[in-house]
Amino acid sequence: MELTSSVGNKLAPGDELGYDRAKEVKEFDETKAGVKGQVNSGVTKVPRFLIHPPESLPNPMLSPATTHFHVPVIDVQGFEQSCRRMEIVDQVRKASETWGFFQMINHGIR
Repeated sequence: MELTSSVGNKLAPGDELGYDRAKEVKEFDETKAGVKGQVNSGVTKVPRFLIHPPESLPNPMLSPATTHFHVPVIDVQGFEQSCRRMEIVDQVRKASETWGFFQMINHGIR
């Protein structure tokens, strides 16, 4: 990918001389167009200040393929029975407090 400043100057990767990020951000903000406006105007090169340097990116060793998270799964079958209802409510509470989300199964919605 070729790096350019928002004014179209070509930059070699790692070329920090003469690069004024604050100036480039200010010029971008002054257009009031935002990223969508840039795309709509036909910009073909990503402004340099929008590209994260590799050292700021997430560790590739922690990709979803190597992490083993298990989303809480709550089976709501039998919710009509009061003893089962309390158990399900407790599972929802715990999953919400711990994870912030959960998957519900056997809810009858297709």
